[in-house]
Amino acid sequence: MSPGLTAVGHQQAAKVASWLTENHPDVQSIWAGPLRRTRETAEPIGAAFQLDVQTDDRLRERMNCDDDTVNLEQFLDEWQRASNDPSYRPTTGDSSSVSAERFIATLVDIEEQVGHGVVIVVAHGGVTVDALRVLVGDDEVRATNPDLIESGVPCGAVTELRVDDRVVSVVGYPSTEHLDETSSHRPV
Repeated sequence: MSPGLTAVGHQQAAKVASWLTENHPDVQSIWAGPLRRTRETAEPIGAAFQLDVQTDDRLRERMNCDDDTVNLEQFLDEWQRASNDPSYRPTTGDSSSVSAERFIATLVDIEEQVGHGVVIVVAHGGVTVDALRVLVGDDEVRATNPDLIESGVPCGAVTELRVDDRVVSVVGYPSTEHLDETSSHRPV
């Protein structure tokens, strides 16, 4: 069973929900990846908008180390290798380029299903970075945030993407301004 949110994670999820209701009151639907952390993050958002959270397995992380049989050191080595070489396929999970394409295709599918309006997608930081790298390129990602590829998206960050006519574009890079004192990065 995958781990859930920590107490700080629950605080961050509540702050994200509050920020979203203030800044995007016209939310049409909420989607989350299949792991417990994303579902628990999405729950207060769904409650704030009085919407059910829908899950989609394609919103999963590039790699996952929740299985007790996974060697953490090997996992971290493979994560770094997959970050350095987007085509590298780790022993568990997807390559960075495959996870990005899967994530982007899912966003397009959701847009086609929901139609127009704001959709909240709760996903993991690695797949979000993977998608940003495909959408704008590594140079642009590093110009916006020099540590994003290596350090990942901080927990509770909001990234704004737009889907129009099957084309996904970046509106806002990962931000934690809404989190105040809870915005520290996850421990390595």
